[in-house]
Amino acid sequence: MPRLTRRLRGEEGAIAFVIAVFAGGAIFIALAALVIDIGAMQLERRQLQNGAEAGALSAAYDCSFPNNAAYPCGSTSSASVIASHNARDGAAAVLTGDLCGAGNTALVSCTRTRTVRACPNTPTNAKWVQVTTSTLTSGGSHVLPQFFSQYLPGLTPKTVTACAQAAWGPPAGNAASVFPMALQWSCWQAQVGGSDQYGPAAYSYAASTTWERYFKMSNGNNAGCLGSSDISAGFGWLSISLTSCSNVSGSSYGYNTWMPIDTGNNMPSLCKDPLDPASPNTILYKPLIVPVYDCTWENGTWYGTRYPGGGACNTLTPPPGVSTGRYFHVSGFAPYILTGYFYSTSDTVYDGAMGASPCSGNDRCFYGWFTQQSLVSSGQIDDTVGYFGLNVVKLIG
Repeated sequence: MPRLTRRLRGEEGAIAFVIAVFAGGAIFIALAALVIDIGAMQLERRQLQNGAEAGALSAAYDCSFPNNAAYPCGSTSSASVIASHNARDGAAAVLTGDLCGAGNTALVSCTRTRTVRACPNTPTNAKWVQVTTSTLTSGGSHVLPQFFSQYLPGLTPKTVTACAQAAWGPPAGNAASVFPMALQWSCWQAQVGGSDQYGPAAYSYAASTTWERYFKMSNGNNAGCLGSSDISAGFGWLSISLTSCSNVSGSSYGYNTWMPIDTGNNMPSLCKDPLDPASPNTILYKPLIVPVYDCTWENGTWYGTRYPGGGACNTLTPPPGVSTGRYFHVSGFAPYILTGYFYSTSDTVYDGAMGASPCSGNDRCFYGWFTQQSLVSSGQIDDTVGYFGLNVVKLIG
């Protein structure tokens, strides 16, 4: 008996060692689950959040065009592709119902059918989309693989989700750099009106034969788009110090502001080279952001009819701090394809799409057409501003 007791006492260290190994293994598995599996979950969530934000911007961009046949609004395929490109393994899911929103009849209403991390409340914007991304492995599973936590009780496989929202709408101002020329809204109305007759955003001679129009600066008895009822109907140059012909900041000339206009007929000298089609820096045949004006104020006299809404121009507050000069009231911004101009018989660029040049003598004309453009920007959206073909697309949550 004493011999057996002595033998058991000799094995106490071995038993303690075995217990320590098992206890240490359990602790290792628990720590590995904490570090590796939870770390993988956090990495998955960050990638899904990036994908949700990129997918929301893409979906809002698609929905911002009234008639978008190539990338229809509400389709999850484009958002899925964008979200997957932001995943390390190239896979992320945007399931049916995970793309929703308001402001386009193709969008389904958003309903909270499952718990989604970081999904904001309903936006106050009039037009917006919400995209939810979730786990999708390269093998097609929607469950994030577990490496160590599968060996711990009570821990089940997870489907990680993320959510983002984006809105679109007309810019309140400072949406992009603008061309230093303002067009009368009746010129836009004459070509586009309420029928969404926007020309293509890419120039071609064939497109020019269909869409090209000319806009004339009113000079004496010459008629602009609106005719003699509005001074300088058609277009007018901004009366500001220019550093570039295509890079005028829109921050000072947002919606419902006043633009000082040059009363002369000459083209700004800084625009000579950019408006030369032979120049490597030419801005012809490319979409330009052009301010659209509705009312004119000159030396205390009002001209034009306010748009949108049809209110009288003299109900507006005059330009602050001035008593003389000519000012245009900004009604919005329009993308415009500039195809040519006529400033004299020796200073003209014309592609011949309308046959014989409609401008001659002392006319001052621009040729081109209105198109549509959406800009991903942090600029402010104003849903009360009239739509002239330009939208801002931005993340809102």
